Amino acid sequence: KSEELNRKNEQKIRPEYVELDDADSQRLLAQEFKAKFPKLVKKSFFGGLELEKPEMGEFYTVAKATLLDTFPVEQKRLTKLAAARARTIAKYVVQQGGVPNERVFILDTVINPPRTDNDIDALLYLKVD
Repeated sequence: KSEELNRKNEQKIRPEYVELDDADSQRLLAQEFKAKFPKLVKKSFFGGLELEKPEMGEFYTVAKATLLDTFPVEQKRLTKLAAARARTIAKYVVQQGGVPNERVFILDTVINPPRTDNDIDALLYLKVD
C-alpha cells in the first residue's frame, strides 16, 4: 500500500505508518498471494480470486498463512521487539507493582534458537530481598 501511495504522492510514506482497511488488506493479500503462488489461485465466476483447491480452506486464511511462511524472521527486529516487551514489563512492575525504579533491571535480550514447535518461551527473573 505504501508503494501505491508513494507513486501518487510527492511526500513519501514509510510502510509502518500506513493503515489498511479490510478491503485494502484483502486486495493486497490476494494480489501478493497470486503473484507468489499462481498455481494455487484461479479466477472465480465473479472475477475475484479463489483457491484452485477449495478444500484447502478459506481463501484469505490460506493466503495469509502461506505467505507468512515465506517471510524470513529478521533477528534484529525480533531483538527490538523483545527489548520493547521487557521495557513494558519493567514499566508495569514499577507503576502498578510499586517496585522502586532503581530496583528494576533489564538484562540483555537473548533470542532463542529456532525451535520445532510453535511455543514461545519467555523467561522472567524476579529476585525479592
